[in-house]
Amino acid sequence: MTAFVGLCGNSGEYEFELEGVMSDEPAGHTAFTCNMHVAVCDCRWAIFQTWESPTNRIITELSDVGTNIYQLDHIEKPSVNNGWEPMPNSYVGNLYPTGFPLTVLDPENVILFYAYASSCYLDSVTNGLLAPIRLGPGPSMTGNARVPDNLFRNPSSPRLPGRICFLEIHDLGVQWTNAILSTFDSTNLGSIKIPSRVEFVSYRANPARIVTRYAFHATNFLNHCSLQSFTPVLAGRAVVEDNRFARGRVDVPPISYPQITNSQWPTIEQSMAQGE
Repeated sequence: MTAFVGLCGNSGEYEFELEGVMSDEPAGHTAFTCNMHVAVCDCRWAIFQTWESPTNRIITELSDVGTNIYQLDHIEKPSVNNGWEPMPNSYVGNLYPTGFPLTVLDPENVILFYAYASSCYLDSVTNGLLAPIRLGPGPSMTGNARVPDNLFRNPSSPRLPGRICFLEIHDLGVQWTNAILSTFDSTNLGSIKIPSRVEFVSYRANPARIVTRYAFHATNFLNHCSLQSFTPVLAGRAVVEDNRFARGRVDVPPISYPQITNSQWPTIEQSMAQGE
């Protein structure tokens, strides 16, 4: 990781950063892996996901600056100096309300959000209903859906979950476990402990079986946040959709910006004017 001047400073907020590898083991299919990078400063956070092949790599950044959640995807290709360079016009961005990445169909990033960056979101939940980790579209997995949970928060970490059982309610009020997120093997980072392993297992009933298993193993830790900004950087010509007015509802269309060339994310005022 490159060392920069941290964003948190001496504000009293907890902060940390880590890197690791996520593997996905879908039942009946070949497992695959991707590199992950997490940076947290209290309620602000960023998660980077990199899928790499010999010919290109896809980078997804999901972040919350406290006022908006940003999602940005772009493609990079090998450069002449054996590095990587962005592919022109490959930037695709989304804007969401702050708090939880509703409607984001990106389980690797959302799993690590729950494991490392969800303390402020969990503090705000008072009805025992959590947003699910979406593995695919479906009537029970829409963005504004909430599911019952059985939540255990680890007292040695900054209010992060040690275990979450996501439940579903079926006919006659019967509940069954839809998925379990667990964290293991805490690493000391100053006054806080951060898990170095995360597992998410999704189940399906009738007959009961495992649908998929995600496993994350952190390999590098920092006891501070080295990012210069939690806002992703747009480059070249970008396509952006503003989902902040939908508030997680999938039946509300986004405000679309097919060609942003000034590297500036749309403001809420610009989107309000365009939606009128």
